[in-house]
Amino acid sequence: MVETPATKHFVLIHGACHGAWCWYKMASLLKSAGYKVSAVDLGGAGINMGNADSISTFEEYNRPAIDIISGIPENEKVILVGHSIGGFSLTHAIYKFGKKKISLVVYVAAAPANFRGSGPGFNPDIYIYNFGNGSHQPPTSLIFRPEKQREMLYALSSYEDSTLASMVMRWAPVSAFADASLDKEIERVTTLYVKTDKDQMMSQERHEEFIHFLSPEEVLEVEADHSPFFSATVELFSFLDKAAAKYCSDELPKK
Repeated sequence: MVETPATKHFVLIHGACHGAWCWYKMASLLKSAGYKVSAVDLGGAGINMGNADSISTFEEYNRPAIDIISGIPENEKVILVGHSIGGFSLTHAIYKFGKKKISLVVYVAAAPANFRGSGPGFNPDIYIYNFGNGSHQPPTSLIFRPEKQREMLYALSSYEDSTLASMVMRWAPVSAFADASLDKEIERVTTLYVKTDKDQMMSQERHEEFIHFLSPEEVLEVEADHSPFFSATVELFSFLDKAAAKYCSDELPKK
């Protein structure tokens, strides 16, 4: 079988409080290049009707991604791209499907679920919390403080994109993130990492910890904020396009 863009299927997974909408530029470029693209709204995100305060397990939160991957035909090369805490979804998908279904995973400034302490933590300076089970119980959902959104997430992005994001963000399920830890061994799948050099949300030391843990085949270092799908769109697209050609064939190059 000749590998072409049409036989390669990108599944784009967002981070906390975001949705499929954050990939609108990337999805457009990938589709224009001939790829199949599915951008996912995880539980309670985007236009998904779930309520973040009632989503208590990562399995429920991540089910839309698992359903999409399950439905992709066997003859298509599945390329998973996850941003920020969307890396949790990548790790869980690898555990569930392995190489049989997934050709390549790309962690975009993203945390692997099986790296201890990789969740958002408790930081009231950055997040607003909701306590759906009562004020004396742990928080059930969070959202970025409006005054912190551009500084932490979109400092190098256009004001149009950061304004759009501020209008469509939704609360994210804290309980689901806490439930995402995966201590089981997972099959090795070809892995790439995107390091955002001007990131205010994730320290450069944290990036290096994730890179060391994942041991990716390649690392793209890009001058971008925490949201390179906005601030470094062309560079990220070029990296994904070249990676699809290089790694998603019948015989993957050895590391």
